[in-house]
Amino acid sequence: MTETPDVDLATHPLSGVSMIEASAGTGKTFTIAHLYLRALLEKGYSVQQILVVTFTRAATQELKGRIRELLNQLLQELQQSTSSNSFLDALFGQYRQNPDKLKSLQRALVNFDEAAIFSIHGFCQRALQSYPLETGSQLQQELIADEKELIQKAVQDYWRKLVYGQSAQDLDWLLKQWNTPDALYQDLKTLLEKPDPTLEKTNVPELESSWQSLLEIWREQRPVIEALFLHSEAFRQNSKYKPYTLQALLQQVDDLDANHVPGELPDNADLLDYEKICKSMYKNKQDERAEISSFRLWPAFLEQHRSRLKAIRRNLLLDASRQVQLNLWQSKQAAQSLSFNDLIIQLSDALQRDSSAGRNKLQEKMLASWPLAMVDEFQDTDEYQYRIFNTIYGQAMKHRDTGLILIGDPKQAIYRFRGADVFTYQRARSNTPRQF
Repeated sequence: MTETPDVDLATHPLSGVSMIEASAGTGKTFTIAHLYLRALLEKGYSVQQILVVTFTRAATQELKGRIRELLNQLLQELQQSTSSNSFLDALFGQYRQNPDKLKSLQRALVNFDEAAIFSIHGFCQRALQSYPLETGSQLQQELIADEKELIQKAVQDYWRKLVYGQSAQDLDWLLKQWNTPDALYQDLKTLLEKPDPTLEKTNVPELESSWQSLLEIWREQRPVIEALFLHSEAFRQNSKYKPYTLQALLQQVDDLDANHVPGELPDNADLLDYEKICKSMYKNKQDERAEISSFRLWPAFLEQHRSRLKAIRRNLLLDASRQVQLNLWQSKQAAQSLSFNDLIIQLSDALQRDSSAGRNKLQEKMLASWPLAMVDEFQDTDEYQYRIFNTIYGQAMKHRDTGLILIGDPKQAIYRFRGADVFTYQRARSNTPRQF
């Protein structure tokens, strides 16, 4: 297995797509700052052309400060006739007292307040404002810092529409899942805060015919089942097979509708499992009535039923999240407002539309504005964010002079509570041939 090479600040590629993996405290900011200076001097880019993206405002300000400090330090170093910093001299000594390069560094310092160093939301906002026609964004939009109240209202509307008109049996199951709009909101929070466009609905197992066959056999064998449960002396006294428990279970199964797979089965339905019945009997008093086919069919159906409910619940949540997002988006459009997450989704969708239509005009304009991008804390990138950078840079193989450098800590990609998505990270890693 080939060992991943260490980063060499003097030779790391500034074109194409590359990934740098580094643990906390190993010099990621140091690396970004020095690659930034190389881009200024080697590529001749302006500070407006080198895009650096991180994931919080605090990190953005820290990164800006570190790069500005290093920029000023390098300018002073290269203005001298001899070196006072061996490390900077090894990287940039070839530009010492070079008038053109010194002017580039001076210009960079003068214009540094315009440097394209953004949080992810700041970058998306800048892109939408810069290309309103290509992205379909409105010029006058209010940015909502906290849309929790709007989301809760949209969830309440969805919940009311969901529960109204349901059959009594389906309503009973729904209310056991989410008895209030807030209960539904709690289960939707992650899907609403971090939408994943790759999620698809799960196939729901069709159990109608199996259910009808099972109840038909149950009714045929009902007298034998009742005799076993209520009159057999084979059950151990300390087992769960008590007459009053079994009498209630018999009645609950009798009341089920053969034409409609129930949302909920009786709580004690697992007592109909053949193996559990046998284990609850005295070893020397096994009752042959336990051998009937009904008890052998129930376990498989119970497992299928659990899988079915899991799929239904998952699909309901996915449908709810998308419908709530749609209603929320429509209400915000009417009010000419956007949330921070909307900035990311709107830019991602605009790039996808442009790319799918084969135009790539938006991509070309963004590449012209930011021919080099460095994404810090890449492990915190979700599906929408990755699609943005992959569409702009990853699919631009013909643009030999453009580059994308992804910098992240793979060990932190598991922290979903802070926005990380380990599956997105792994996919990005597999799509990036040059890793350091």
